This record gives sequence, C-alpha cells and structure tokens, in this order.
Amino acid sequence: MSCMTDDWTALPDPKPLAGAPDARSGTGQDGDSQALEQHFWAVIETMVLAGLVVDASGQVLLCSDYLLALTGWQRHEVVGSSWLELFIPAGDRQALSERLRAAVAQGLSSLHHETEILTRSGDRRLIAWNTTVLTSATGLVQRFTSIGQDVTDQRQVVQDWPCCRLKPVPDHLKDMLRVDTERRQTEQALVSANQQMQAFIDNSPALVSIFDANGRYRWVNQATAAQFGLRPEEVVGRSFADLLPPPVCRVFMERVQQIVATQTPLTVKDTLHLGGEQRVFSSVLFPVSIEADGTLVLGAVATDITPLAEAQEALCRQAEEERLIRTITQHIHQSLEVEQILQTTVTEVRQFLQTDRVLIYRFNSDLSGTMVVEAVLPPWDATLGLTVEDTCFLTRPDLAHRYRRGHTHHIDNVAEADIDPCYRALLTRFQVRANLVVPINCGGNLWGLLCAHHCRGPRHWQPKERALLAQLADQVAIALQQSQLLAQTRALAQQETLLNNIISAISDSLELETLLQRTATEMLPTFRASRGLVILCQATDPVLVHTNAASTPGFDSLQGQVIPIEGNPHAQRVLAEEQPVVVDDVRAEPMLLPNLALAQKLSIGAILAVSIRYRGVVKGILSVHQCPGPRCWSEVEIKLIKRLADHLAIAIHQAELYAQAQLELAERKRLEAQLRYDASHDRLTGLPNRTLFLERLSEALEQLHRHCENHTPLAPPTLNRLPDLCCDRQFALLFLDLDRFKVINDSLGHAMGDRLLQVVAQRLQTCLRPADVAARLGGDEFVVLLTDLSDAAVAVTMAQRIHAILEGPVLLEGHEVFIHASIGIALSATTYTDPNQVLRDADIAMYKAKGSNREYAIFDAPMHTLVMQQMELENDLRRALERVELRLYYQPIVNLATGTMQGFEALVRWQHPRRGLVPPLDFIPIAENTGLITTLDLWTLNEACRQLSCWHQELPHSHPLTVSVNLSGKQFMRPDLIQQIDAALSRHHLQGHHLKVEITESVLIQNAPMAIDLLKQLRQRHIQICMDDFGTGYSSLSYLHRFPIDVLKIDKSFITNLQRSGPGTGDCEIVKAIISLATDLHLAVVAEGIETAEQAVYLQAHQCQGGQGYYFSQPLSVEDATAFIA
Repeated sequence: MSCMTDDWTALPDPKPLAGAPDARSGTGQDGDSQALEQHFWAVIETMVLAGLVVDASGQVLLCSDYLLALTGWQRHEVVGSSWLELFIPAGDRQALSERLRAAVAQGLSSLHHETEILTRSGDRRLIAWNTTVLTSATGLVQRFTSIGQDVTDQRQVVQDWPCCRLKPVPDHLKDMLRVDTERRQTEQALVSANQQMQAFIDNSPALVSIFDANGRYRWVNQATAAQFGLRPEEVVGRSFADLLPPPVCRVFMERVQQIVATQTPLTVKDTLHLGGEQRVFSSVLFPVSIEADGTLVLGAVATDITPLAEAQEALCRQAEEERLIRTITQHIHQSLEVEQILQTTVTEVRQFLQTDRVLIYRFNSDLSGTMVVEAVLPPWDATLGLTVEDTCFLTRPDLAHRYRRGHTHHIDNVAEADIDPCYRALLTRFQVRANLVVPINCGGNLWGLLCAHHCRGPRHWQPKERALLAQLADQVAIALQQSQLLAQTRALAQQETLLNNIISAISDSLELETLLQRTATEMLPTFRASRGLVILCQATDPVLVHTNAASTPGFDSLQGQVIPIEGNPHAQRVLAEEQPVVVDDVRAEPMLLPNLALAQKLSIGAILAVSIRYRGVVKGILSVHQCPGPRCWSEVEIKLIKRLADHLAIAIHQAELYAQAQLELAERKRLEAQLRYDASHDRLTGLPNRTLFLERLSEALEQLHRHCENHTPLAPPTLNRLPDLCCDRQFALLFLDLDRFKVINDSLGHAMGDRLLQVVAQRLQTCLRPADVAARLGGDEFVVLLTDLSDAAVAVTMAQRIHAILEGPVLLEGHEVFIHASIGIALSATTYTDPNQVLRDADIAMYKAKGSNREYAIFDAPMHTLVMQQMELENDLRRALERVELRLYYQPIVNLATGTMQGFEALVRWQHPRRGLVPPLDFIPIAENTGLITTLDLWTLNEACRQLSCWHQELPHSHPLTVSVNLSGKQFMRPDLIQQIDAALSRHHLQGHHLKVEITESVLIQNAPMAIDLLKQLRQRHIQICMDDFGTGYSSLSYLHRFPIDVLKIDKSFITNLQRSGPGTGDCEIVKAIISLATDLHLAVVAEGIETAEQAVYLQAHQCQGGQGYYFSQPLSVEDATAFIA
C-alpha cells in the first residue's frame, strides 16, 4: 500500500468523500460489479484472512472482521483512521512507506510483503500481505486492497527449527506448512478474482467511465469507447468538449459541477443520438476519490433503457388515445350541438397528433367541399369556411367509392408522393407537406372527410394514428346521425305545430283571408322554402291569381300575380291530380319548358304544389317555391303539403257555406259553453275548481248573513262543543288532503296519480247530498261544501262517511292502493265576512288533523292562535339562523356487541332567547315548510364536522369516531349537495369515512334515479349512508336493493314496543325481519330509542350491531359529549 507523495505521514487530512463506493454496501457500483465484490469479501471472511482497503491518502476504507478480532479494535475506530499510525510500529513506518512507493514507481500492480502490526494491547503479530494497487488511467493511485494471513506462529517454528532439525518433523509443523501453502494459493486466487472483476467491468455492456472535475476521461470501458468509435486508450485523456456536441457537453459539465458542490451521487436520464439512432440512457454519476492535489475523481455508469422508455411512451400514447376517444364519446353523449362536437374533435385530434392543422371537410351536392370546422396553429393559414372544388373526385369516381367503403388515405411527403398534379397543387396551396385523410360516412353516404395536415415538413403517419382517426371518424358519424335525427324530430314537431295552428285558426275564426295569409307565412320556416302561395280558383278558371303569398327577404312574394292556365302544362297537371306535383329542378322539367322563361324571371328553382280539394271539388292550389336553385323535396314535405291542403279545403268550404252559419253558430256556442265549463271545472276530475267553489261558498255565506240578521251572531265552535245552529241556512266546509299521495304519485307515476284523483272525485260525489258541492282546489286537495245544515253533527258524520268510502282499496293497473285523508272542518259563523276566511280556517283544521293523526278536526279559535304563534316562531327561526341561537347536541351510538362507542348522531336544538329550549318538533316542520331546512341542514353539517375535527385534535383516541348528520329531502336533492359536503370535510380536515349521512326512505323514492346517483357519489367518498326511521315509510323491497346504502336504522317506535309486545308479537317480528333483511343485503343495523337493558339484550341477541337511546345516554351538549369521550 502506497501513495504518490514523498512522505505518507506528511499528507494533509483526507477530505470527507460523500457517497464513496463501499465494498460491502455496493454504493456507486452497478449490480454485477457489486455482487462480484461482495463475493470477494465473503471469500476473505470464510478463509479467516485479514482484509484491508485504504485510499490514496492512507485512510482505511474497509477492514475484515478477522483483522478486527486479531487486533482488538472496533470497526468505527479503524475506518477513517491512518492505517500506518494505527497498525505499524513507529520504527517500521518509514521503511514500509519507501518500499511501497518503490513498488508503485516500478508500475507493479501487486506486491507481496510481510509486516508486523500492533494490536490494541500493544502485542505484535506478523502478517504476510498480498497488496493489489488500483490506479487511474493516468497512473495515479486510487486505492490499495490488501489480503493478509497471520504467520506469527509459523515464523516462530522456523526460528526454532535448527534446535530440532535432528528430530522428526512434528505433525503440527506439517499442518503449519500445509496452511502456509494454502494461504499462498488463496492469495493467488484473490489476485485472479480481482482481475476478473476488472475484466467484468471493462467488458460490461453498461457504459462505465472515470473522469475528473474538468470533464477529462481517465478511464473508460470498451462499451463507452465504442459509442465514440474509438478504443479505450484513445478516449483516455480527452475531455467532454473533444467528444460530445456542445449542448450535451454543457449539460454534462453542469452535472459534474453539481456533484463537486454536493459530494452526492446523481441519477439522470438522457436521450442521445448515437450511431444514427436515438437511444435513452439511465445514468448514475458519483464521486470516486480525491487526489492528493484535491482534485475530485468521478465515475459514471450508464445503462441503455431504450426498450423500457419506448414501452412507457407506448403506454402513455395508448392512454392518451383512450382519453381522446373517451372525450369525443362523452361530448357526443352529453351534447346535441353537432358543431360543438366537431370543433372539439378537431381540437383534441390536433393536440394529440401534435400536427399543424386538423379540419373537417363536408361534401356539397356537386362534390365540392366546405371546411366546416378547423383547428390550426400559427403561422399556417386558416381554411375555415372555404369551399374547395377537388377535381380528383370528378376525374376519379373510384376515389369517392373507396372512401364510402371506409378506406383511409395518407401521404408522408407531398413533394415526393406519386399523386395527381392537381391534388399536389391543392395540398401545396394549403401549405400541406404530409396529409392524412379518413372518411366520415353517415347513413351509408359519404358525408365528409376528417383531415390532418402536417405543414412544417414531411411526416410518417403511424398505423395506430391512422386507425385512431378512423375510429374518431366513426364517432363523428354517430354524432351526425344523432344531429340528423334531432333535426328530423324538430322538423316533424314544427310541421305538427303548423298543422295544429291551422286547425286552431280554422276552429277559432271564419276569417278566411287571415287564415290563408297565415298559412302562406308559416309554411316558409316549416318547409325551409323561399316562397309560399295560396291560390283560390276553380278547375274552369282561365287564370290563377296568387290570392295570398309570403316570401323570405330578397324574393318577391308575387302577391296578386296572375298566371294563365292555358298553355301551362304544369298548372293544368296540378289542377287535374289529387296528389302533389313535385318539381325538383325547373330547368330539367319538360312540362315547364313553355313557361321556363317566366319561372326563371321569378327566380323559381323548384316547385312543390298540390290542388286544394273538398270532396273532389277543386278549391285552389297550395304551393311552395325554392329560389333560386334546385331542391330535392322530401317525402315528409310532400305528405305535409297534402295535409295542409286538406285542412285548407275545409276552411274554404266553411267560408263558402256561410249560409249554414246558424249551424256553425250553434256549434260555436257549444264550444263557448264548454270553455266556460272548463274555466270553472277541474279538467282532470270534472269537479268544480277553486273559482266556482268560492262563488258557491260566497253565496252560502251571503244567505247565512241574510237569514241570521234577527238572530244572535254565531261564534266559532270550541274544542269541546259544537255550536247551536240559529237557522236552517247553516253550512260547513270540509277541507280534504290525501295522505302519502306524493309517494304514490312518485312511485307509480303521474298517470296513476291522476287516475287516483279521479277515483277520489267519483267517491266523493257518491257521498254528497244533491245540494252539496265538492271541488278540487289543486294537487291532492279537495273541499266539500255542506249547506242547509240543521245540526252541526252532520258535518262530522259526513267526514266519517268520506273516510269510510275513501279507505276502500283502489286497483291501479294491478297495484292495490289504499287512500287516507286528513279532513279539516270549518263551521259557518256570522263572524266570517269573506269566503277565503272559511277556506283558511278549514285548511288550518286539516293540518291540525294531519299533525295529530286524526281523521278530522274542527276549527276553533285556539287553532288560529296556534297558527299565529307558528308564524311568529317562523320569523324567530329566521332570525335564529342569523343570530346563531341553534345548538348541536350529540347522542352516542354504541356497538351492542362490545359496548364501545362508534360515534355520535348530531341533533339540532334551538335555544330561544324568550322561549328557552325549543323542541325540534316545534321548529323542524316550520323549517321544512318555509324552505329554511336547507340552511339549517348546511349549518348542522358544517358544525358537526367542525366539532368532530376538534375532538380529533384534542382527544387523539377519538379518531375512530364518526358523526351522523340528518339531511332533509330538500337538502338531499340540491344539485350542489356533493360540493357542500366536500367543502365541509375539506374545511375541517376530515376524511369521508368520518361522516355518516342519515336520510329517510321517502326522500329516496321521490326521485330514485337522482338519489341513486347522489348515493354513489357519497359512497365514492367513503361516506356511509344510513336509512333513518326504517319501517315507518314506504319500505318496499322492490327499491331497497337498488340504493347503495350502508346502514338501516330501526325506528324507535318498534323498539319501544318490544317489551310491551313480548316475543313472537308483531313488533318483535318486525325488528327481527328488519335485522334479517339487513343481514341478507350486507347492511349494518342500528336501533334507535333503546331505553332499557332488556331491549339492548334482545337486540344484541338478534345480531343488531348498533344502538342509541336514553339507556346509553341522552343527547349531550358539546362539553358533556367531550367528557363522555374522554
């Protein structure tokens, strides 16, 4: 071991070398050389040899376990220390240093020598060393690797040999000699292994090189030299600037400077052009050693990863192709605007192909084409809106035929391609250097072309690119077909509107002039024509006079134009035939030759005309003109003009038969009566509507006032007593509202809902006396006016009768439906001055009946007071939201199996400044009716998330806890619900699994498709959905499995009755059925309202997972809940 200085001990302290190669860890080496060196050290340890690696400054880099055991030093005491000062006696250091320096000067790569070393205790051991010198390409020493064997005992035997030479050689001496022989063989094997490792690196396909901080090569392996077309010795001594292009050289030197500054390895990926092709390399650059003059020597190992990079690029391109197809497909599915779809297509394709222009070229009838959409990069010319006549389509009919069969066409280099000169000139005109064209075939016809232009130079179009454009062209064709279907649908709707307008006009008025002019005018947009004409005439008339006419701007309407019939074959044919006469091109129609000059003078290009006939008698001609060019009339348009002519024939006939006006007048009166009836009656049920009913109620109120003028005024009834009637002109108003009608209407459909309302109306009429009046106010609200009452109890009897008859089942297309109504009764009183007051009080009583779950309720004064109080409470509630008077209480939800708490349900409470704590039942219904429930729900969501976040921060063991928040139907159906939930979770740093959303089953079935979509979005966020109060609503298995819910919450009414009912009774069986149902559907179950240990034991025994109720805890304030968690 040596160095390149005069005196080893005079060397400066070695600099720290971050990232220096470690023979044990393999840092800075490739995998093969690392494995070889690890094997090298394993051999040393196995053979019980002393191993030592030192750098050029004499510092120890590595040492073997045997050397540490022999000397008694610890590894951390040896590594980094000077080996001479640590191991070599002071008197031997100078001689050993000179010997090693001489070996290096002679160019020896290995050296055998024996040296005494000092142990930690001061003993001396004689070691036979074999040292290998590792030098750089310039001859500088980099490190020494020494393998040694302890020969102290052997040398002692040799020294003692003369005194025992006359004796036989002892066996233990033979063993020592054998061991010495084996040692020398091992040394030779290690030298050979070291040489193999050097050969391995030199012949590795990886590019391995060593260079200094100035970018000058000191050593390279064969693979590195081959990249420059040189031999390794020809590369050594040259710099980066000598062998690399300037841009690459600058990058390499920047990396060298970075390593010099940081003393840490650097991993990079480069794309280089070598040997005429592009290759991708993954390289590791690392510091190797520091020379005596402070120069840092670096190493690099580069691996060719071109196949991997190409595979990754292919995957990325495939993903981008899929994204492009998905984007276009989504636009087609989400939008009916074909122009937007086409523009999106060319924009996305241009971006994906990284080409200069992508456009869609639509064919015209003469095989010319118009650029309808385009995406182009500057500075290349825009072509949008240009019409191009490609003569290739005229001279080569097979070209269009090939496109119709789906063939694509591509040119990689326009300048060198074997194409028609006219086509080359066309492409050159638009700066095209490479061209890719795929056809767009729509409905079996060649609609247009999808073209990609590369203008900056030639380009080789890959097969995948051509296939992708063909696939996208198919998607564009689908969009075009959808657009055509939409246009056809709109055209049909417009045609039907025109017919309906004409029919309505015929029915509403006998003003024939107005009708004919309206027909001529409204035909223009429907037929997309230039001129509409109505001609009144007879078959024997000598001329045709344009009685009514209309035209688009730029064309004369020809109002009053006289056209002779004689010598006019076209007019004669129209009058003679019943079916329309079609002329697509006046220039090519033989029967128009006598009048072609006149047709051209009037700018007529195409004509669609039909005679107006009533029972075979000609009344006139209906005609539309296309100006100034030809037009292909469709079958739909031909049928439409015939139908219009038939309707006009009726109108004309009515005008001619004015003598029959009396008959028509009678019919008109009948229609007017029907209109009056319709104005005062409900169209669905035939019952009087609100207007007529209020008239009847007003009449009853007036009669009451007249007949009771001489009697004591009647006061409203009380809860305990019906009033005594003062006369036989008393009346009562019954206000009916159908319970759960919305559920039936939403689940079975509006048609079934309408049919149910008709059944209710029919049944109501069967209950009434002849003088009574039943009416429908709207929706599911009905009212009944009972007149001429002598006893107020008649109203109660009638209410009971109505309940009885309505409760009978109704069969709606196989569905058996049961109806229940809430009825409010308002009895007549002289204090009423307006019929709406009676209606108001009956409405109040109805809500009272509905709220108390009774069949009926009779209005009294306290009800009105209660309504006023509720109104006041509503106003207070609005202010409460602004003043933050609401509070959240938290009721624990407990795991019944373990008794541990799973989370809380957040329950809102109102701390009113005057009323104190207002129960939820007093203000939640008001919030729902007024729409404040959405604001209340949003506040509850944010406050619950905020509090849970606080608990997570203050009580680390509370992280598994969740919070359940109730959402109303209005809040659940808000379009921005998901955004609100995301914002709440993000604002308070919560994950989706921390939140549970509770909704009732009635909310879900109000709009099942929308609900399913919302629930799926919540589940994607890991937010659990709980169906609250399960068993009290619709509870249909036909929909339950459709909704992605997680938890069923059994309503507390079933839990309360568990003990009262006993095992085997209805409520027990319902609870067991719900738990069994949830188990089958893989849903969790939580029981609400658990108040006793017996209930908890029963539920736990039947595998109910969770529960909440006063048995565990009442709803807790934030402070109490915090203590409960702690």
